[in-house]
Amino acid sequence: MLPQGSQELVVEMKEKWRQIKDYPNYAVSNMGRVVNIKTLRDLKHQKSKRGGYYAFVNLYKEGKRKNYLVHLLVAKYFLGPCPVGMEVHHRDTDRMNPRSDNLEYVTHKENCSGKDL
Repeated sequence: MLPQGSQELVVEMKEKWRQIKDYPNYAVSNMGRVVNIKTLRDLKHQKSKRGGYYAFVNLYKEGKRKNYLVHLLVAKYFLGPCPVGMEVHHRDTDRMNPRSDNLEYVTHKENCSGKDL
């Protein structure tokens, strides 16, 4: 229950970090940030035009670049492995919001329903 006279409740998440297994020079946070561990620089989110405008980052290993969708990295490291037959859903439907508290695993049918689950 909110204090009398309050109109909103603000809950702050503590930022947690996990090293990306196949790319040990990088870490992802539950807030959707990706950093280069060696330089401590945030990687800029780019907007993917393929598949509906999702945030992605470029990760490098042995001189080769690979694109990773940020919401999939966050889900993998903070929600756990994706169950068979499920996919990642953005609760607020904002595909550029990859925070862990905005993600959940749902069926393809649920994800395509267009409803806030």
